[in-house]
Amino acid sequence: TLTEDEFFMESHFTLGMGIRNEWIRNGNPELVKFFLDQGVKHPDDMSAMILTSYYRYLTNSND
Repeated sequence: TLTEDEFFMESHFTLGMGIRNEWIRNGNPELVKFFLDQGVKHPDDMSAMILTSYYRYLTNSND
């Protein structure tokens, strides 16, 4: 029932932090390389793209 913006704001410091800490900073070098190759350099931007994609997957939205 959340909008995309509401989901992002509520997830940034919870799920987003987990993604940044576990997948980006300490975890998956292939994932980080993918984002760097796309010109995405900041972990917050990387996690934001993942959260947005996840929201759109859950809601079947292509906004």
